Amino acid sequence: MTINAPAHLIQTWNQLYFERLGYKPKGKPSLDQLNALIKAHQTNIPFENLDIQLGNPLDLSLPVLRKKILHDGRGGFCYELNHLFASFLKHLGYRVQLISAQVMDQNGRLGREYDHLALLVQVNDQQHLVDVGFGKFAAQALPLTDGISCIHYEDHEAYQIELNGSFGVVSFQSENEGMKSKFKTLYTFTTEAKVIEDFFGMFGYHQSSEFSPFVKGLLTSIRAKDGRVSISKNKLILSKASEKRIQTLATPKEFQNILLHHFNLSITESDAARLSSGKR
Repeated sequence: MTINAPAHLIQTWNQLYFERLGYKPKGKPSLDQLNALIKAHQTNIPFENLDIQLGNPLDLSLPVLRKKILHDGRGGFCYELNHLFASFLKHLGYRVQLISAQVMDQNGRLGREYDHLALLVQVNDQQHLVDVGFGKFAAQALPLTDGISCIHYEDHEAYQIELNGSFGVVSFQSENEGMKSKFKTLYTFTTEAKVIEDFFGMFGYHQSSEFSPFVKGLLTSIRAKDGRVSISKNKLILSKASEKRIQTLATPKEFQNILLHHFNLSITESDAARLSSGKR
């Protein structure tokens, strides 16, 4: 992936990225620093589909993403967040490649190829799966090894990766759903390197198709110090350890206040009215 921008301009954007994350690594690339960047990203930059819900066209070019996410203080969904993060990591000295993933829905059906964009990051000759654009995902890089590996990263939660050659399956387990809960497949992926143009077709599909979950309703999520805050359509979901509180957002003012308070996303009254009506 070629990045056509003057070095001094890239440095300026990187400084804005550091400010947005509230973290600036020191020294050479390392796994500890990568994990700190991932967690800071998930804590400070929300996963969100506001533009899709409001009918605003999206653009995957890096200058547009830098303006939207770093200058304007917005978030985005997988194609936007992981693409920009990959560019950022490369300039920090990490070896990064884009990969294609297929997300499993609640009915156990996999999406199409390029349904999701994730990252492989190599640190000390070890490849890791990195994803800051899935909504809820591990707050650390997950090492890839042949066979099945289980990585616990926080209390009561674990991620499992099954890798067979270039094909992998990512699964998630939460003890909050019961001590004997099974691993649930999140998505499958291939380790074959992709370029951003490969994702353009599904990027367009997820902005326009009535079958896209991003078209069906508002989806936002961000990691909090003691849990996670999400919105699914008109439901605010506050998750903390084994507790979950759900609140229905009924008015434009509620949408406006919640987006600002929990996600630091500022929207106009007219946009809040459109979100609350559920009409694109």
